[in-house]
Amino acid sequence: MNTKPKVDPSTASWEEFNTGCYEILVPENFWMQARAESILRQLRKTGVSTATKAEVLDVGCGRGGFIRQLEVFTNWRITGVDLNQTALANPIPEQSKLESYDILTRDPSKKGKFDHVFLLDVLEHIPDTRGFLDAALFHVKPGAYLTVNVPALPVLFSRFDHVVGHLRRYTKKSLAREFSELDVKIADLRYWGFSLVPLGIARKIVVARMPKEKATRVGLRPPNQFMNNLLGYLLHWEIKLWPSPPLGTSVLVTVKKAD
Repeated sequence: MNTKPKVDPSTASWEEFNTGCYEILVPENFWMQARAESILRQLRKTGVSTATKAEVLDVGCGRGGFIRQLEVFTNWRITGVDLNQTALANPIPEQSKLESYDILTRDPSKKGKFDHVFLLDVLEHIPDTRGFLDAALFHVKPGAYLTVNVPALPVLFSRFDHVVGHLRRYTKKSLAREFSELDVKIADLRYWGFSLVPLGIARKIVVARMPKEKATRVGLRPPNQFMNNLLGYLLHWEIKLWPSPPLGTSVLVTVKKAD
């Protein structure tokens, strides 16, 4: 079975994002809710306090959907950065802010500034992952944390991944390998979305010959609100009762930067 992406890694970048996703991946989307819940559970396990004040950076923030979720359960001051000007034009609550900023430029004023950096569903778009992670860690305070979420299971790679700009899907082992040459310690590494694996297989079959816009829509959006609620309910209980399953459609890791 061929699971290789049909994307030229030499021309891809974190700027190249299918903007059709922004209309779908809103905070009310079942997958967005489940991702936030998985992240919150992982933060609690690693001892990261969401109650204390902290400076937080969300890299590749899009329209700020995750920032809105963070504001519900944290006392953090959040900066979202992206290179997509359409996304950055979206209004955001006053306590947070969106900026056009490329972390690869390594602004000296942002060196070691943040208590926590999030890199959510960005790394799979990046050709030079080593350099990008190093740039992300440049912004993390010594002894503070970086959290990364990526799509999982290479066998699920499909036309959907291609049209949304994914270069790869990960396993726990391959994601851990991304940090092997960096001065960090893995605090927690887990799959989530076990119950979505059958849907991932079905999606691979269904979208195989679809045009880009339809493949994006079908791949991300439930057919109706009932299914959105049902999938959200299913994932909520899965995460609550089985927070670290043996497989899942996503891999989530939090690493701690050396002091």
